[in-house]
Amino acid sequence: MCLMNWEFNFNAGFCCMVKKLLQLDRVIIAGVFLLLSVGLVVLYSASSGNSSFALGPFQKQLVSVVIGIGGMLMLSFFDYQTLNS
Repeated sequence: MCLMNWEFNFNAGFCCMVKKLLQLDRVIIAGVFLLLSVGLVVLYSASSGNSSFALGPFQKQLVSVVIGIGGMLMLSFFDYQTLNS
């Protein structure tokens, strides 16, 4: 049983989260992670030549990736049908 209210039972909430994670489109998620990893590798190799400023742009992009993935996961669990009611 998935809880859609603000009350949160850890076991039921964890089960609900696992069920929703298994329903995500794996091909799209794999494509996103593949593009992210290729982009990070290219950015790291392009910025590693300058030894004094090697990880600056890479670290900024890595933080953006982590924030973006967190936002993607939060929005994937959001029930958009609650906006109509």
